[in-house]
Amino acid sequence: MVVSQGTDSTIESTAIRLLDAAKEKKLVWRVIGACAIKLRCPKFEFLYDRMDRRITDIDLVTYSRYVGQTRSLLSEFGYFPDDKVNAFQPTRHLYYSKNLMVDVFIDRLEMCHNVDFRGRLELDNQTVPLADLMLCKLQNVHLNEKDVKDCIVLLREHEVSGGHADTIDPKHIARVLSQDWGFYHTFTENLIRIRDSLPMYDALGEADRRVIVAGLDKLSESIEGEPKSAKWRMRARVGTKKKWYTDVENLRM
Repeated sequence: MVVSQGTDSTIESTAIRLLDAAKEKKLVWRVIGACAIKLRCPKFEFLYDRMDRRITDIDLVTYSRYVGQTRSLLSEFGYFPDDKVNAFQPTRHLYYSKNLMVDVFIDRLEMCHNVDFRGRLELDNQTVPLADLMLCKLQNVHLNEKDVKDCIVLLREHEVSGGHADTIDPKHIARVLSQDWGFYHTFTENLIRIRDSLPMYDALGEADRRVIVAGLDKLSESIEGEPKSAKWRMRARVGTKKKWYTDVENLRM
């Protein structure tokens, strides 16, 4: 039986309905990506409109033990699998579509760099933790304007500080990057790109820019202050003379 999505067609509302249905079946699903950031930023979500940022899909993450039930539940909601893509990478990423695309990542995000969600999904109710949202966005070597806008909203709404579910934990980010020089390099370069892009957005006032820059500074300070692993230090010696990331295009072939 197809489960009705109701009359409210907003992507955020659809995501919440999916999460509620998963919870009823005792599945652990969490939202990632732009939809997650908009859900977590009610105070400053108006910046999405002012910066002309449109969200067009839903990205979910679950654990591998729920894959079978995940397929069944999305089918109940009337979503159709992309059998060609799903057959290629059934253990890490599933694609479904209906009136919009639903991507389901399994255990981790594997793109330019990997973000491991194992043991992290239970820390928040609807989305992955805010620090993981930052890691997901800034793992992209070819950071696009949509990613920049998402990070701007996230940094404007939430303080960079540990110890609270409503803050961006810099220590978690620093620990992840201290183990992987390539991810560290991409992430820190993207922090610079965000900072450099701020003057181009008229939607931001001076107070907005100050808050965002302060968050960027706190992230940089925490990342640089974290002791690095021996593996990180060895890879740092090679630097960008050797490719430090995975081509995303190759993951979908």
